[in-house]
Amino acid sequence: MALNANALTTVETLKNELSITDSSEDLRLERLINTASQQIENYLGRQLYYDAAIEEKRPGYTSMLLRVDVTPIVSITEITYNDSVLDSDNYEIHDADAGLIYNTATWITTAPYTQEITQERVWGEERKLYQVTYAGGWVTPEQGGTVTLPSDIEDACVRLSASRYNQIGRDSSITQEKLGDWSATYGGQSSSELSTSGGIPPAIRSVLDTYRRAVIG
Repeated sequence: MALNANALTTVETLKNELSITDSSEDLRLERLINTASQQIENYLGRQLYYDAAIEEKRPGYTSMLLRVDVTPIVSITEITYNDSVLDSDNYEIHDADAGLIYNTATWITTAPYTQEITQERVWGEERKLYQVTYAGGWVTPEQGGTVTLPSDIEDACVRLSASRYNQIGRDSSITQEKLGDWSATYGGQSSSELSTSGGIPPAIRSVLDTYRRAVIG
């Protein structure tokens, strides 16, 4: 097994967290990192890792701003409308972190017309006629080079992976143990909490919530 493209930390970083000094657990740690990274992306509703060649189809809404999914936007290669290349002098990155691209000439609505004689727009049925080719996302430690992934996101992945590693062999349904005068309480979650949290503990979710957003259409 190897780390996936969206891995948010490295095996070496996780090994340091767990004080592991050999390679005997590397395959297990790779699996834990891959799982934790995907859980974090699912919870946040967005791709986090850097991709230099994203092709994304977007609808238009008669607005000065067009939004793409993968942020921050690093650069734009080209934008087409209905397969025609647009003049790059007419648009620019407006807010890289929010994924907003500004167009001085306004983005044309892509809502279709009705088949009736009145030819009215069918709002809410916008077609994805714009295609944006761009580079976006954060460079992760696993990708190498200059890392731009926020350190608290990587730390969240490390903590989640380490937590799962430390739970290996322990019944996850047990939230409290007692033996004589000794007792311990673990961070258990109800089924309803697990369904809305993606299985991520509250302490880690509180960090990730800063970066959370809904997936846009």
